[in-house]
Amino acid sequence: SRSKWSDAQANFIEKLDAHIFTVCGGDKIAAHILCEFLATALLTPERTIQWFVLMIGPEGSGKSLFLYIANLLLGEKFVKKVTSAELTGSRFNDWAEQSLLVNIEELKASGQNRIETQNKLKDLSNPIISVEGKGVKSYSLPNYTSVIANSNFNDPVKIDSGDRRYFIIKSLYRNEVELEEFLRKNPDAFKTIYDGILGPEKNVNRDAIAGYLAEFLATPSREFSRAMREQRAPMTDFKRTMIGVEQDPMVDELHDVIETGRCPFLQPHYMSITELTNLIEVDVFNCAEIISVTEKNALARTIGRFLTKAPFYFTEDIRIRIQGKRHTVH
Repeated sequence: SRSKWSDAQANFIEKLDAHIFTVCGGDKIAAHILCEFLATALLTPERTIQWFVLMIGPEGSGKSLFLYIANLLLGEKFVKKVTSAELTGSRFNDWAEQSLLVNIEELKASGQNRIETQNKLKDLSNPIISVEGKGVKSYSLPNYTSVIANSNFNDPVKIDSGDRRYFIIKSLYRNEVELEEFLRKNPDAFKTIYDGILGPEKNVNRDAIAGYLAEFLATPSREFSRAMREQRAPMTDFKRTMIGVEQDPMVDELHDVIETGRCPFLQPHYMSITELTNLIEVDVFNCAEIISVTEKNALARTIGRFLTKAPFYFTEDIRIRIQGKRHTVH
């Protein structure tokens, strides 16, 4: 109980609580649900959770912290770290055997691997999982694996209004620039938390973390209780945003252009609005039927909505010369 915590433990939990709040974008309800998910997955792993946590935020914003918390509470043997590439690059998934929590790093389902990635994720949410290793015939096991996926992208998976698998939270830091500004003012903010989990005090803090999470088991929220009863991930504001973006036209094609590098002026770290406009006009995005000024303006607004949700830090428009042509670039 909290009454038995030392001052150091109480200070650590206070910082952990604030970090969880930040990871959830300042949403108190989402932060409470995340803690309930962690408490269920790490303290009562025999309970199955058939939906995932998807954490979105810039690189270095502390998403990996929960992997180390899982290692501390469950033991490294039962916690597996898998990259998005490993998830889709091989049919072998023997890492799923004996796993109680899987952390998927750098999740990005786009282009040709989008369907394959989402099918692999779907398999991880089933009550029975098929395991296959090299030289070993596949076999089925009851699935007690909980899943936390991390991504630096605002749109790592395709989400529709009927989705029931993803509980999606977005960091309070919208991009690397905001994160760097925070760390400039608070250089030891993350170090204190990570040292508390990875450093000499980790076993002492382990008991405090377990006690902190146990409080959420004792006071389940209405949202989490319903999610467990229906095995349907709770809705969040950012998930609603993703659903709206995915329903806009051209989004998949624009993703594909950026991911495959088909256009040197449309890249993950910068985008030429001039070139994007030109590509639309020459039907790269299959929009030949859009010919009127009204339709083009509507299309521009669609692109604008997508871009504002993309993982770009938007400066004011900059006019620069690329390969002899002047471009408006974000």
